[in-house]
Amino acid sequence: MLRDAMPDLNVYARRQAEWLPVEFEPSTEAALEQIFTQFETQLYIPFADPVRYLTGSVEQRGLLQNQRRFFLQRAESSMYALRRTIVNFRGRIEQMQSRLGSVTPDADGLKQFILLHYGFESDQLEQLDVGALNDREAWDEDYEEDEDDEEVEAEQQEKRQQLRRTIDLAIARLQSDPVEARRVYSLMWSACDNDLMQLQEIQDLLADEFVKDHKREQVTRKVRELVSQGKKVLLISIFSDTVIDYYRYMTQDEAIANRGIGMAIGSTKRYYPSPRDRSLQVTPHNALRSGRQRTGIKRQDLFRLFAPAATCRTVAERPSPDEEVMVLIGSETLSVGQNLQDADYLINIDLPWNPMTLEQRIGRIDRPKQHPCENLYIYYANSESQLLRQASRLANLNKKLIGETQTGQDGVIQGVPNVDDLGAS
Repeated sequence: MLRDAMPDLNVYARRQAEWLPVEFEPSTEAALEQIFTQFETQLYIPFADPVRYLTGSVEQRGLLQNQRRFFLQRAESSMYALRRTIVNFRGRIEQMQSRLGSVTPDADGLKQFILLHYGFESDQLEQLDVGALNDREAWDEDYEEDEDDEEVEAEQQEKRQQLRRTIDLAIARLQSDPVEARRVYSLMWSACDNDLMQLQEIQDLLADEFVKDHKREQVTRKVRELVSQGKKVLLISIFSDTVIDYYRYMTQDEAIANRGIGMAIGSTKRYYPSPRDRSLQVTPHNALRSGRQRTGIKRQDLFRLFAPAATCRTVAERPSPDEEVMVLIGSETLSVGQNLQDADYLINIDLPWNPMTLEQRIGRIDRPKQHPCENLYIYYANSESQLLRQASRLANLNKKLIGETQTGQDGVIQGVPNVDDLGAS
């Protein structure tokens, strides 16, 4: 409305949504199709809240749905993120089987296992690299908890007490029914076997894609094209490890490196260059231009390098032309409160489930600018089939929120059949 009322005032540009097509190999498309359909319902994820096996609510626990959702988000984000999630899931499942194998298949054994799993007892059975199996490491969203919030701590304590009561009641029931206790034990064991088999199948299907990430290559080509035209580009991902992987890859591109690229995540993270390599420590804010690597720089200094017009109050604060970076890639830590409107191009490596988060991303560049700008270009990178799957999932999520489910006569959720059917987001 402001633009229409005052057309000569350069305040806000028009938003132009663009799809950045990615062409995967047929085998990769088949694997991703399997992940987003079959594996969505057939992965048991037994280490997620295993008390559900004792209470009989195997499919109803919210944590299980969250784990599945994160698995699908990781698959959509990057091949590196998916590979690390498979490693994490496999490690957690193997840990669970190892613990189950160390107890008897009865109520007493299940009690010993379940109390150990939830941390009510110390791990006397085995010494594992717990850091390598940390859930937060597998799908970091730069979420920061307020550990000093007494109300949150009180709520967590109450949940722990309620969980312990649930465990005690379930174990008491199983002690009077040894046949049921053995069945529960066998169910957990078979769930572990099932998931290990399916994770191996995913890894085998995507073996080549883990080496050559076609989506990462396509995004890099687009960034190279834009910076060669003198355009600044902002890229955002849900996950920090996707950000690190893309940053490391793009710094190897001579055209991008010569024009400068920066990276911003929420905290220091570990990165695994290959499955056999040791992890590297990656600091939150880094920049590279023309062979000059700057690691561990201050957050505001990085923003000054990328968006001097928006962040520098005086000319003296501005970096020299050969210090500026044309590309900034970051996690959701960039989505709130940053003035990055020197850029007119945003590439979404993945899409957040919360539409307000997407709006916050766009808001980093959709601000009053000091340079003429007619359009903002907002890209989403993925294959057509992935785009349609994402659109179908979001459309049906919206239906659920308003109390209506988009189903056919057979009760099956209907997908979005054609990319041309998609409207503006």
